[in-house]
Amino acid sequence: MYFFCNAIYINNKQLLTTKGPLLLVANHPNSFFDAIIIASFFKRKVFCLARGDAFTKPWHRLLLSPFSMIPIYRLSEGKENLTQNYNSFEACNQVLANNGILLIFIEGICKNTHHLMPFKKGAARIVQDCIHKNIPLQIMPIALGYSNFFENLVTVNMSLNPVFSACSILNNKEPLYKKLNNMVHLSITSSINIPTQKNTSILKKILHFIFKPLSYILQFVVKKATKNTVFFHSILFASYFLCAILLIFICIIILFFIS
Repeated sequence: MYFFCNAIYINNKQLLTTKGPLLLVANHPNSFFDAIIIASFFKRKVFCLARGDAFTKPWHRLLLSPFSMIPIYRLSEGKENLTQNYNSFEACNQVLANNGILLIFIEGICKNTHHLMPFKKGAARIVQDCIHKNIPLQIMPIALGYSNFFENLVTVNMSLNPVFSACSILNNKEPLYKKLNNMVHLSITSSINIPTQKNTSILKKILHFIFKPLSYILQFVVKKATKNTVFFHSILFASYFLCAILLIFICIIILFFIS
């Protein structure tokens, strides 16, 4: 993460240690990289709701499940899959009943923009289930801002907003999903901060100079493969990560034979 990002700014860092069942509700401008950024800094494991079409193949599900990802299916991914959402929401309830952290992207869709899309009702359903089951759920809106969506060394701003309890949004005069979505929308829109690109540190300049040929190849391949999609940073980060593992493995082998 240090090598990939130019800088990461976090507002209200003390909220990263929030205890008890916690629902993180965030905007979704940068695909899977949004979840990577958020989960990397919380002190407890973060379970994340992810698009169901990523789990359609058995081996996809086998690879993704260990990463604390829970599939959620939309109508656009096949009407026949919607019944599987019952199992997904039950998995969400279990996470929160065990005082866990659950992350949901309330827009239900990702676009490389900081302008919010219309909110879905998934977060409200989770909140409603917790109220019915007397789970003392807290809700934390999170606003993500990126300096760019199509270059490496991105600068990121993550704004953590004050938590509020699920019970506090009960209102007989207004449906729960409207009350929740309005509160979260106001919180996120008021705290989205698009950072300017920070000057690269000397250490990062040295690292990027050393690995420039490999970095250039990865960027070229990934940019071509993800053209007209929202997955550039997600795939590029995964590529850097896998290459780092490979390079470490090669260094260990070399040290083994020369020692």
